[in-house]
Amino acid sequence: KVTVLTSNPDSGHGSDAMVAQVAAGAIGADPDRVDVSTPDTAVTPPEAWGSSASRSSYIVSRAAYDAAIDAREKLFERAARHLEVPARELELDGDTVHVTGDPDAGVTIEELMITGPEGSSTFEDPPPRSTFGTCYAEVAVDTATGMVSVERITHAQDVGFALNPKGCEGQIEGGVEFAMEFFLD
Repeated sequence: KVTVLTSNPDSGHGSDAMVAQVAAGAIGADPDRVDVSTPDTAVTPPEAWGSSASRSSYIVSRAAYDAAIDAREKLFERAARHLEVPARELELDGDTVHVTGDPDAGVTIEELMITGPEGSSTFEDPPPRSTFGTCYAEVAVDTATGMVSVERITHAQDVGFALNPKGCEGQIEGGVEFAMEFFLD
């Protein structure tokens, strides 16, 4: 198992799943084998920038990626010493680090983890991010009552590379619904 300690709370927007996917990809593990911790100030710093919208995609996921890469490098360095080969000649396959092309010449992660390794990263002072999008609403107005009804909404958003396309789609649709409620209320 890989455990990611984070001070970012998942408030229902899917950041824990995103962080697990990113960390798994960086370390080479299955996302189902990655646990993302519930924030705990006893072991993680207080969350400083908020968990709003999809900010955790580029803030917390980046820190998780860097920490997973750091842990993977330390794991491979330890395995390289144990197997007496350069770390660049190793690969991760399930629970075993082995020499590329020779699955029998390997060591389990459990054996390597008796005293570590741990990876760490913090992501401070996130760079400013701008998002670009547009929304078109076709509405009908009952001139007798003033009642407005939405006939059709078209929304386009430049999201860059979507790490979690379904989650991204949900964020956009939720934002459109929230805006409609705000303006029609």
